[in-house]
Amino acid sequence: MQPFNRFPLGKNKKQTHNVHLILRTLFAQFSLGLCALDAMMLIHVKASFLAVSAAILLASCASAQVVPAGTSTITLNMPQRRPAGLGFVVFPAGTYTPDFQTADGIHYRAPTHLAGGGPGFSRPLRGGLFIPFANRPNQNQAAWFDEQENASLLLAATTSTTRLWRFSEPVAFTRP
Repeated sequence: MQPFNRFPLGKNKKQTHNVHLILRTLFAQFSLGLCALDAMMLIHVKASFLAVSAAILLASCASAQVVPAGTSTITLNMPQRRPAGLGFVVFPAGTYTPDFQTADGIHYRAPTHLAGGGPGFSRPLRGGLFIPFANRPNQNQAAWFDEQENASLLLAATTSTTRLWRFSEPVAFTRP
């Protein structure tokens, strides 16, 4: 017995065959419609992702501002180690230049790489020392890491240079 005769829908083989062809055609068109719907949903998801990424990028750009001209540098006379998250950061000795500011304070870029790590390991990181403005409620200094320096555009849109690792013991520095 042939497959289209298992469930006869017409009075003869020809009618049954024609009904099955029509059903197969409708199913194929429905399947293609689902594929088109899937493609449209994929395009919508991609567009939504790009819109969200752009919004995050614009929001992160809006929080960092240019440091006013004449902002002084700070100098660390010797390396200093402080806790950062679950690990530590070592601020190298040298002159730190103002890199950018936020509403909370100024981010000073270290003269060389910071050493950051945890138990048993250490790695070089770009970043520096955050000094809060005197009028801010949280007066704890912080380490910051330049997570965008070697990031792709997509990763840069989802990371923030302004993430701070605050510590309670201040880093001793001098101004010129």
